Amino acid sequence: MTNKKFTLAAVAAAAIAAAPIISTSAAVFADPTGPNMAELAVERAKAAQANGASTADALAAATGGSQTTTAGTGTTQSTADTATIAVTGTVTVKRTSLLYKDASGQDTPVGSAVKGAVYAVTNQVTLGNGATYYEVAGGQFLSADDVDSSKVVSTADASKTTTTTKKTDATTKNIGVIKVNYNAKYGIQIWNKAGQVVKYNSVDAKAWNAKHSKKVKVGDAKKLPGQTTWKVFNATYKDHGTTYYNLGGDQYIDANYVKKIK
Repeated sequence: MTNKKFTLAAVAAAAIAAAPIISTSAAVFADPTGPNMAELAVERAKAAQANGASTADALAAATGGSQTTTAGTGTTQSTADTATIAVTGTVTVKRTSLLYKDASGQDTPVGSAVKGAVYAVTNQVTLGNGATYYEVAGGQFLSADDVDSSKVVSTADASKTTTTTKKTDATTKNIGVIKVNYNAKYGIQIWNKAGQVVKYNSVDAKAWNAKHSKKVKVGDAKKLPGQTTWKVFNATYKDHGTTYYNLGGDQYIDANYVKKIK
């Protein structure tokens, strides 16, 4: 079986050797893993070269590698020492990026994340060389360089915030009605205050299916359909400049996608 990691490295190496400016089209033609992975490999190599990286470092960047060569020694810095912090919240992908099956960034990519995609995170892993990765659903990892992590906090900090909030907020007092300002064919995700996706349990799924033609199942992400109206309560809060309306219990919706009508 062909090792995709080495195939991507070979593509980038050939492009680097051929000319100072790497050709995306040449990589797509040569790499049997397909245009998506090849283009990503070349874009990483281009970025590394633009920042003055050596050929070795450009190749590492092309395959998502996190090794760095010590100047004048030719030795590679170890990534064995890692620090893992339990976190909560979400990251937003800044550019189409690779997904890995571990936090080394040196294994074969298992997929890609498109620009603008939002992922709930569970762990932040920092390697011995300073490279940082976020663990997302399915035990896959994204490089911190490829995402906006402004909504990520450690679970310890989140617990402190939640404890304080419970003393001051209630979710029983209705403060108005919102309308989901979105296409009626789609829905807007519901989050909990820790920034995690809220999913249907058996009770919620049964209640929803009894009233709606579009059925859901246990484990599906809960969303408010576009152009529908809902009551909101006085546990509304702001996070990084974004307002979240409380829908009852630990359920919130981004105010950017709704309009308060009452």
